[in-house]
Amino acid sequence: MNKEMIISTSGHETMAAILEDDQVVEIFVERDQSLGAAGNIYKGRVSKVLPGMQAAFVNLGLERDGFLYVADVIDPLASMDGIDADDDGDGDAEPDTKNGGGAPSAGSGGGRGRGRGRGRDRNQSDLPIDKLLTAGQEIVVQVVKEPLGTKGARITSHVSIPGRFLVFMPTVDHIGVSRKIASRDQRGRLRRIVRDFRTEHGMPGGVIIRTAAADRPEEDIISDLTYFHELWTETVKKGENRRAPVCIHREESSGREAPA
Repeated sequence: MNKEMIISTSGHETMAAILEDDQVVEIFVERDQSLGAAGNIYKGRVSKVLPGMQAAFVNLGLERDGFLYVADVIDPLASMDGIDADDDGDGDAEPDTKNGGGAPSAGSGGGRGRGRGRGRDRNQSDLPIDKLLTAGQEIVVQVVKEPLGTKGARITSHVSIPGRFLVFMPTVDHIGVSRKIASRDQRGRLRRIVRDFRTEHGMPGGVIIRTAAADRPEEDIISDLTYFHELWTETVKKGENRRAPVCIHREESSGREAPA
């Protein structure tokens, strides 16, 4: 008996057919909705701004619009202000795995973080949602909580991507180190590796150095940085070349992060 498998994939679904002697015996279909959205990054379009709730709905191309609170919106003019690249005051950089995909949990501070610097909180605290977003505006967001029942996904513009030893935050300019790395020499060494890589490659964004990075050789840290740089470059390119709403980065189910 001659067996074959034919696979067809598109931006929205993957289909596989099993053939026996040129006859189709099984078909498998996996659509975007069944893959889970947490951790995914979308180029969305604001569908509605709700000043009374200080929130907005964003069309992601999913069954229901995502829900975005004002605290999770980046002010493009203020997002980089007042962020201290030498601050030791970051919490532990371990990812929040409860929400899937390593995406930050809603309402979390410090720790894994959503890339919020002190400057960002200060500049955004007094800005109403309708000063930051308008209906029809395109915006890059990340899903932090899966859609549930009649509720759409909870989303944030503070994108963060976990690696094995680092967490990449493309919307800030901050290098933080887990408090669990107590050695001053180790903290300095790890910061230097990150700074040198960012300077050499013109890499934007911030990095949180996780506890797992302690005592790791430089090549392991460089591996994560290279992964982030290539991934974000490709993600930005997709965002520039595709019309909203569209998923521009899909969180891999296998992930790259080490156990906490």
